[in-house]
Amino acid sequence: MIRKDVTFILLTLAGLASVFFFMMQNTRFESNLISCMNDEGSFQITYKKLKLDMLVSFEKSNEKVTTFKIKTLDGENLHFENQVSKYKINLDKKIAIETRSGEKTIYKCSLKSFKM
Repeated sequence: MIRKDVTFILLTLAGLASVFFFMMQNTRFESNLISCMNDEGSFQITYKKLKLDMLVSFEKSNEKVTTFKIKTLDGENLHFENQVSKYKINLDKKIAIETRSGEKTIYKCSLKSFKM
């Protein structure tokens, strides 16, 4: 017969392994950061998930942080407006285009994800 203390240790280890397995399957917090920059300036977008009507935090260099809802999301393209500019971000190519007063500015972007 197996001793009680060995049985208890094995059951405890099996219980801990199952708890860790289920914790890894369920992401409780997720944050994504898109940073776009070029020679003239930069901006950052922070979001939890990309869905229509989700709130996104937008921060452009030398401007205050604003929040807005995602206006259009089609495939790999994200469209939104901020004050006088319209933005289009291609998430696959990691390129952003800002249109302001008919002028287009192109940014190179990077994506960082944090999950806990």
